[in-house]
Amino acid sequence: MIINKIADKVCSHISIKLGVKDLKKDSRLRDVIDARRIAYYILREKYNLPYASIGSFFNKDHATVLHSYKSVKDLIKYDIIFKEKFDACVDSFYKEKDEIKLIEALKDFKISVEDLDVKIDSMDKNTGLYELLKKITKFNNNLIELINNQAKFQDQWEKITQD
Repeated sequence: MIINKIADKVCSHISIKLGVKDLKKDSRLRDVIDARRIAYYILREKYNLPYASIGSFFNKDHATVLHSYKSVKDLIKYDIIFKEKFDACVDSFYKEKDEIKLIEALKDFKISVEDLDVKIDSMDKNTGLYELLKKITKFNNNLIELINNQAKFQDQWEKITQD
């Protein structure tokens, strides 16, 4: 279930001690509240889940989820500590999502990350991603050139066999 996975990942970013079961309780501890709010925000913003579905998973009313979702936007502006927690958590989701997309794209080309001599785990978000995209582009250009040459040879062969 996507909600459980997201909640678990948020918990692991906020505190080692937190678990999904803690987010479902009525705890008023700061880390629990922050993790719950961030999970609400990610589930709504990135996965477009309805407030009612999010709320039912966390044993909360949809209005509570809506209020928390809106409060995250204010907290990001005014609460530096919350913003740091939020940015670290959300950045990890973007990075993971980008890595998954790249891996899926590589599978479509029947090549692997090892073939490109790049390790996803050690990729710097900007430079590593850029280097990987350069290698993919070079691979694509070589593949296109190979296909074009094959088409030329096929045309030449057809002319030879027709004569």
